[in-house]
Amino acid sequence: MPAAVLAAMAVIAVGAYAWWGEQAGWDGGRAMTAEEAAQEIMLRGMRAIAAAREAAGFPIDRRIDPNGTGLIGVEWSIITTTLGNLEAKRTATHPAWAGVVVRWMREAGVEPGDTVWAAFSGSFPGLNLAVLAAAEAMGVRLLAVSSLGASTWGANLPGFTWAAMEAVLRQQGIVSSGSVAVTLGGDEDRGIGLLFEEGVDALREAARASGLRFLEPESLEQAVALRLQVLEAESGGRPPALFINVGGSHASLGSCPDSERWPAGLTREARPCPGGVPGMLHVMSQRGVPVLHLLNVRELAVLNGIPIDGRFELGPVSAR
Repeated sequence: MPAAVLAAMAVIAVGAYAWWGEQAGWDGGRAMTAEEAAQEIMLRGMRAIAAAREAAGFPIDRRIDPNGTGLIGVEWSIITTTLGNLEAKRTATHPAWAGVVVRWMREAGVEPGDTVWAAFSGSFPGLNLAVLAAAEAMGVRLLAVSSLGASTWGANLPGFTWAAMEAVLRQQGIVSSGSVAVTLGGDEDRGIGLLFEEGVDALREAARASGLRFLEPESLEQAVALRLQVLEAESGGRPPALFINVGGSHASLGSCPDSERWPAGLTREARPCPGGVPGMLHVMSQRGVPVLHLLNVRELAVLNGIPIDGRFELGPVSAR
């Protein structure tokens, strides 16, 4: 074989080797799979969030958060939107979720360099982190809109919302993409349904502190439209390879008759909305985009071999 051809092949091989090292990482000289790399990124994220939470003056209660993740909030606060299940919130923090999201991304046809859209909810910070970790491990650009309100036991500390958690991940270089805008959450993305009126003011302050674009719709229709507008602009008008929804935000579910029955996991087929306002799930499916719906945590955990309320080693957390 000519020397020039061999040299070219060597350059390509070295480039591929370096790319895989960046995407999947290395473990004792062994190339990690993307699933393993995603889990490690999620663990790093939890360690960073736990340390930042303690430093911000919000101690972790090991009776409630036995793994010390920093991702479990309190039962009630002024920014609590609805009831949530503590077992589900703890189950959603298991690092295995990050690897499972990688597999779903591959199943949906997502490839390195693709853009994926997401809707994050303060109710499930563990699943939000799993999606971010999977995207990082896959070399995918993730663009998300995050709702800041949270159900019980979610990211419902007024001084340490999901936006604050994600900011820690960005600042420490654990993830390189994520939320591009935030909303109040609650009904119609307007903070409707919060138990305390002062909760809206607290969420507004959290949105301001995030430095991200703050979306304030006047209706459910506008809530969906504003999210689409922002994500399309950030994507340069190109459609995403996948849409991922975490939680049950009103803007994601809309008011279609079958919204509450949308199957958890990956859906490829377009689903019609015979009445009501189509949320992001219906809109994206009707555009031909695969949809990954992360809700019904217990069901998804059982189907994917993730321990229910399992214990795991977080690893050493830096000085808090």
